[in-house]
Amino acid sequence: MVFAKLPAVGCVKTRLAREVGELAAARLYEAWVPPFVATLTSMAPAVSVEVCLAVEPGVDHAHAAEQARQWLSTEAEVAFQCGEDLGLRLKHAFDRQFDRGWKQVLAIGSDSPQLSADIVRENLRLFENSDIILGPASDGGYYLLGLSRPPEDMFETVRWSCSTTFEDTLRAAKRKGWRAGIGPESYDIDTLADLERLLGEGEGDWSFLRRFLEESEGPKKAP
Repeated sequence: MVFAKLPAVGCVKTRLAREVGELAAARLYEAWVPPFVATLTSMAPAVSVEVCLAVEPGVDHAHAAEQARQWLSTEAEVAFQCGEDLGLRLKHAFDRQFDRGWKQVLAIGSDSPQLSADIVRENLRLFENSDIILGPASDGGYYLLGLSRPPEDMFETVRWSCSTTFEDTLRAAKRKGWRAGIGPESYDIDTLADLERLLGEGEGDWSFLRRFLEESEGPKKAP
């Protein structure tokens, strides 16, 4: 499950937008998510990919799903996030997949486009000896969460979007007696420094993203 949003100006990458402007942030996100989803869909049949969208209440789901498919150029399934906070959205999404009969389920954010198929496979191998797998992010969160059993109350004590999110989740898993597997560390693209890191690492050709920075006028709202 790839957790994502439609790339509307002012609605995505708000921290990055404070540095590069809302229009540039939306264009950057719009550009990096499709090749990332394509990386995951290229792993078929080993994995099945679903894009799990966050949309505002009242949005027509059929129309949003079609927008997502056109944007991503994919036939991947499209579903919708449900819940007031990230913990509830994750619980709902995982429960839905386990109810469908899946035995191993991954939730991956759309903010780490540098993740390769090899890194995802490395995480997947951890399922051999783990009930939960976590791909830690350098900011204290995680870019990937995998479960081999329903979450139950796992997320209730987790503080989201802060430097303790990873540790909170790990503690919650240990309280339940779950075996945890930890994958390689990576990072999310939340700031201009993160983006420059992506452009400078040489892992994949992301140079096409730089033109959106060159067109940026800084932290201004789009007209």
